[in-house]
Amino acid sequence: MPVTPVHDLRQFFATAIEQAVTRCGVSLDDAIRGHLTSLLVTGSSRTAIGDSIVVELDRALTLAPELQLSPLVAVGDRALFLSGFVGRQSDEAVLHRCGPFAYARAASISRDDTSALYQSMAQRFTALTHVLTEVAVAQSLGAATRDLVRMYDAWKRSKSPSALDAMTREGVFPHDDEAEA
Repeated sequence: MPVTPVHDLRQFFATAIEQAVTRCGVSLDDAIRGHLTSLLVTGSSRTAIGDSIVVELDRALTLAPELQLSPLVAVGDRALFLSGFVGRQSDEAVLHRCGPFAYARAASISRDDTSALYQSMAQRFTALTHVLTEVAVAQSLGAATRDLVRMYDAWKRSKSPSALDAMTREGVFPHDDEAEA
């Protein structure tokens, strides 16, 4: 699959989130959209997997309350990223418990206007997961669809058995109008 370079990753993900929000039919305020954009920008460049989300949550909760905010938000963000964008179904139950809990706890200890943001993210965790899943699916389907169209065009022009085999492996069974005429 060809890779298309993106010059402004933040704008790329902001646009992808706008489209996903529309397709999912949800309403998200600008603060949540901005947070999701930042999450995708940082999540897409993250290289380390890290500890279990449960271990990270426990580590955050053992800190003094005034030091918990950033680690709790990181746990919520990681749970949201893994559940929505990466699609870790095997961990779904854990992620859907730890993520909202971490955001809710962050909201309760936040002393500024981010409290409402984190509370909203805790309450709407499942909807946010759906938005991130839609972003991931739309991006992967766009590339896969372009590749399939290219293969189909090649097959249509040349009747290439290789193109036909590649499409068949992807579940596409082209119809040859000329052969039936």
